[in-house]
Amino acid sequence: MDIDRFIVTHQASWNRLDELVRKGTRSVKKLSPQELDELLTLYQSTSAHLSTARTRFDDVSLSNRLSRTIGGARGLIYRTKGRPGSAAARFFTETFPAAAWTCRRAIGVAAFLLFAPALALGIWLSANGETRNAAIDPQTQELIAEREFEDYYKSEAAEGWAFELFTHNIQVAVLSFGGGALGGIGGVLLLVSNGANLGVSAAVMHAYDKGALFWGLITPHGLIELTAIAVASGAGLKIAWAMFAPGDRTRGTALAEEGLRAVTVLLGTMVMFVFAGFTEAFVTPSDLPTWSRVAIGVVLEIAALTWMFGVGRNAAAIGLTGRFGEPSMADLRAAQEEAALIEPAFAPPATPVPA
Repeated sequence: MDIDRFIVTHQASWNRLDELVRKGTRSVKKLSPQELDELLTLYQSTSAHLSTARTRFDDVSLSNRLSRTIGGARGLIYRTKGRPGSAAARFFTETFPAAAWTCRRAIGVAAFLLFAPALALGIWLSANGETRNAAIDPQTQELIAEREFEDYYKSEAAEGWAFELFTHNIQVAVLSFGGGALGGIGGVLLLVSNGANLGVSAAVMHAYDKGALFWGLITPHGLIELTAIAVASGAGLKIAWAMFAPGDRTRGTALAEEGLRAVTVLLGTMVMFVFAGFTEAFVTPSDLPTWSRVAIGVVLEIAALTWMFGVGRNAAAIGLTGRFGEPSMADLRAAQEEAALIEPAFAPPATPVPA
């Protein structure tokens, strides 16, 4: 039996198991005794199908799909009352990293739309003084370079400014996400304009020999802050893409799945913005040496990228996609181990012995 026939033969039973799990997740009491028996039967047969898929077809997407299905069923069958602390820990160690990894291509597009204009305008305006002067009059440039850029980070007491920065960054992220989700155009324009503003500021500071000051002030908080904006915008672009190209899902299903994942991404970026806000308020304007402030920003960025794409890759390899309501990594691993112990539904064809 080839993989296409295997999927067609058993797709209905997998979908039925998904349906029972969704119904039981809302409340186990919603399942009748007959449905509970059906759930157990389908759980066992689907475990056998997972074993077959892993040994015969070596198809990662099919294995992950079945792992999620029986992982959800297993979590329902063996479910114990959850604790808020464990749920929060699971969000940070599994759900958000898996969501970020699943959205990685859209996040990459958002990062390009943010940083490409910054780099292009920064290089162009730094090398072309006439164009720079036409865009910003020389008096304003001098004022920015000599005083305003640095004074911006010391304009208020750090204790009060931290919250203001946090809320401002959240607003930018939500606008970027919303603009991306509503067709993508608004999010693209917001990313490009923010990147352009960053490039113009860099060009002005470099033109007045204040490049070291610029990078010393922008790097500690800017790396993780801009990364969080790109992540939130990428989640919005992912929704827009699901709207125009849902793939083998219905448009409604695709939007629902990406919407649930986007909520996860937005909650995760809020944590990143907390770090960015406190760093901008307490580290950026501090009297620490420039190298140490920059090092703090680099360490925060490496930690964020490792969290999202290192931990996220491992979570996705098990079968997580970052949507709320998915089975835990422990359930998925246990389901896969249990499936490996079940006799495959279709034994591999015997190899003919030469005469």
